[in-house]
Amino acid sequence: MLSVNDIHVAYGSSTVLQGVSLEVQAGEIVSVIGRNGVGKTTLLKAIIGLLKVRQGSLTFDGDDLTAVPAYERARRGIGYVPQGRLIFPNLTVQENLQIGADLDPVKNSGMMDEVLDEFPILRERFRQRGGTLSGGQQQMLAIARALVGNPRLLLLDEPSEGIQPNIVHEMEEKIAALNRRHNLSMILVEQNIEFAAALAKRVYVMDKGLIATEISPDKIMDENIVRNFLAV
Repeated sequence: MLSVNDIHVAYGSSTVLQGVSLEVQAGEIVSVIGRNGVGKTTLLKAIIGLLKVRQGSLTFDGDDLTAVPAYERARRGIGYVPQGRLIFPNLTVQENLQIGADLDPVKNSGMMDEVLDEFPILRERFRQRGGTLSGGQQQMLAIARALVGNPRLLLLDEPSEGIQPNIVHEMEEKIAALNRRHNLSMILVEQNIEFAAALAKRVYVMDKGLIATEISPDKIMDENIVRNFLAV
């Protein structure tokens, strides 16, 4: 479904991604792990189009998206849930969701009810301002806002960050259910490696702007992986 081919991305003169390549198949959850600052968030921003790829290419369902703007990538079926959630705190749950649905009002007609069925708490809080929700509810709103755009690939940046442990488990179950019921492909960037291992079929390990290795989820706690790529 998605092919990232030798992409290079920089902030000004500082190159962050130095030739990253990865693939995501239809219906697959792939996780990207690594220390802070190795380029995980930059990778997601490059895929959704918020950062320009200076070298390399991105293809989605066989179409070259390398020069396609972010809003068009979203319309073509890539959803993005940024780190820190970034909901609109002064807008209601309904208004936050409507922004996602407005990517393509005709295509996404009916998605609001479908997404609210997935997240009943958001239906209960429909008229409530996003900023008054709990951290876990705000994360659900951020995911729901992406889902009303009817994506086939969902990019999730640290969805467990800053959430209570019992809610993290609920989030894990919800993400797994979305993948299973809708055959929704996902790239999951996570520091919580247990969370990543529970959801991913394959794991890419990043280091210094590169994919250092690809492992199976059961190898995520391997001593060499932890020591060389995860330990502070």
